[in-house]
Amino acid sequence: MKLLSVLLMLSGLFCASVLYAAEPVAGDRVVISQPVADDLYLAGSEIDIRAMVEGDLLAACSKLVLSDSVSGDLTAALGQIKVEGYVGDDLRVFAGQLDLYSGTGGDLIVFAGQVNVLENSRIGGDLIVFGGEVRLNGTVKGKLIVYGGEVQLNGRVEGDAEVKAGEFLLNGPISGSATLAAEQLELGGKARVEGPLRYWTEQGEMDFSRVADNAVYDAALESELGRGDDFFGGWIFFFAGLGAAVLLALALILFFSSFFTRAIAPLQEQFVKSFGFGVLYVIGVPIGLFILFISVVGLPLGLLGLSLYLFTLVFAPVFAAVLAAFWLDQRFKREWGKGMLLLVSAGLYVALISISLIPFVGWLLGTVVIGAAIGALLMGIRRKPETAVVY
Repeated sequence: MKLLSVLLMLSGLFCASVLYAAEPVAGDRVVISQPVADDLYLAGSEIDIRAMVEGDLLAACSKLVLSDSVSGDLTAALGQIKVEGYVGDDLRVFAGQLDLYSGTGGDLIVFAGQVNVLENSRIGGDLIVFGGEVRLNGTVKGKLIVYGGEVQLNGRVEGDAEVKAGEFLLNGPISGSATLAAEQLELGGKARVEGPLRYWTEQGEMDFSRVADNAVYDAALESELGRGDDFFGGWIFFFAGLGAAVLLALALILFFSSFFTRAIAPLQEQFVKSFGFGVLYVIGVPIGLFILFISVVGLPLGLLGLSLYLFTLVFAPVFAAVLAAFWLDQRFKREWGKGMLLLVSAGLYVALISISLIPFVGWLLGTVVIGAAIGALLMGIRRKPETAVVY
């Protein structure tokens, strides 16, 4: 779940079309105090929404507080997300923590370490949660799907429910059918399942007579949901990786467009030299870090350097994809905006990762492309800034 707290949602790609019309706003602290009659696209350390947004809101931040309402979708990533106002359509969150005080007109989809859906909140559609600690005290009009560590259901579910957890407390009514599986399962005084109930717990069979009229202990449910865990786990980490890649690409496009524009020249004019610089970086930096680690004075600097080095290796395909998007834009004179550059970068990233999975040939091609991109970026640092292309 720590990995999931650092990603930008794949749904941002589905909303990419709105970015063409929406002007991005970026800063250390962003405050929206006047109504916005269009889609809004924000990036910053802290984001405070105090006025109505009459469109979709897409935000990447360390902390977001929504005090007013959003008429469309709200998609937010990173850090702590606090939603006090109403979201008219879907709410999608990839964060460390989500606190929901109001409600949504559509679905709520959450990937987070901690999820708190408070008592007066009302989810107009389905609630889908992948989380560590999950507290559900509001009302869900649609279906509930939860995969979590510690899960408490104290609110109401008006549709069906499927819960897989390490520890699960059922202390609220479920109007539809339910499938429950947990290592430890506890029934509260307000627990009630109106429809058919299938359950499994390490405790074995339990007395559900006061909770459900049709409860069946299903020993096969453990392995069945276990296979589901593998399936969902694979997709979770796929989306997490893609989300993190999109987030980084977004930051690079917003804040470093002039630098990537400069780095295009060494990539297309000195490809072999760029690749050589990339290889030198991959091999040479660990040697320098080793020297720092064996000296007491250089240990803190070595730890910082190691973190940055690992970061660049893990996200090297993102740097390559963004650089390739800028190159395509310049090569074919497209004059893309930030939204289109983000969409193209995401597509190139997926293509690069897919190609690298091909045995030998794909790995070799991916290594050459990524190595050349890293080298071009390093050479771009040395180049004097020219007239920047404004995106």
